[in-house]
Amino acid sequence: MAITWTNKDGDVIKVSHEGLVLKARKCECVRVMSDIYSDEFYAVVWDSEKGDTVDVHIGSCFELFDGPWGMAVEDATPEVKEAYLGMLIEKQRRRDEQVSREAEEARRREWNRPRHGMRMRVVKGRKVPQGTEGIVFWVRDGRVGLALDESRDAKGRYANVAWVDGSYLENTAPFDAAA
Repeated sequence: MAITWTNKDGDVIKVSHEGLVLKARKCECVRVMSDIYSDEFYAVVWDSEKGDTVDVHIGSCFELFDGPWGMAVEDATPEVKEAYLGMLIEKQRRRDEQVSREAEEARRREWNRPRHGMRMRVVKGRKVPQGTEGIVFWVRDGRVGLALDESRDAKGRYANVAWVDGSYLENTAPFDAAA
């Protein structure tokens, strides 16, 4: 049956979206004027050109809505349902890949986060030569103090140090991606 469109007198104007309606009615509360909200009704329809669903506006509770009104009946063909299911599976696969990439990036960021006692290497920047390695002895507000060797002054502080932005450093220990 698809979507049957009627005018304000109830006369049938046309029938559309035959064999494509996946969900007959979906309601959303929408702001239709600056301080007025209305329940708007939609039918979820398969669009084969896009390979995705489209919400077709079929009615409104707003008093100024003048039609046409649609009466939707779920009538999706088996081919449309199969294409819809394939699209949902593909979207879920992409979402899972994205989550996996983000988790890998988060593990790598945590691995390279400067902590006291870690051996780190400078990989960016212009003031401290790239490739410089040292032990982290100070971390505050994104800045890191690297002890380049074990030499100390008379007060026991490291004598040969470099001050680097924490984002310019990476952990010298190999990253275990499987962990």
